[in-house]
Amino acid sequence: MPGMDSKPTPQSIVDALTAVQRDIVACGPTSFDEAKAIPTGLFSCGEIWESDSGDEWLVWEPTALGARVRDLL
Repeated sequence: MPGMDSKPTPQSIVDALTAVQRDIVACGPTSFDEAKAIPTGLFSCGEIWESDSGDEWLVWEPTALGARVRDLL
């Protein structure tokens, strides 16, 4: 069937976002709870490790799709 495996477009994702989700996408998630509140595939999670202090941080980077969605907000 045509369209069965079609992926949502960046515009259709933007159109479906709530105001809270738009804020999360615009600024990037700051926690796993925020990341779970937005459509999957918009951000990827990475880790930064500071070798001198041993501190670690999680960072959320927009994927190509996430960047396109963010540009449309």
